[in-house]
Amino acid sequence: MVELRVVDDAGEPKTGALAAMKLVGQKDVIASVSTYGSSICEPASNIYEKFKKVNMGYGVTAVRLTHNYFFRTCGRDDSQGAFFAKVASEKFGAKKISAYSL
Repeated sequence: MVELRVVDDAGEPKTGALAAMKLVGQKDVIASVSTYGSSICEPASNIYEKFKKVNMGYGVTAVRLTHNYFFRTCGRDDSQGAFFAKVASEKFGAKKISAYSL
């Protein structure tokens, strides 16, 4: 049986870290599904890692967020360009592909 506990990070890194501290303090909490976005997830992820709690981030692409107990639902920043270039060429027959960085 799985029990869900919701803690609001308010979309802020500091609040996310406080939420993580609240959860790791509960011995029966074994894992967390973190918020969207690398900069918001990172402080909490570091806490989960320290306490050896599994943390899954969705929409978390930063390469620096690569830990033993961290899992993501999407590719890292260093692999997304090559992945989508391959998809564009194989699925859509694209011959030229350009990219830009914000």
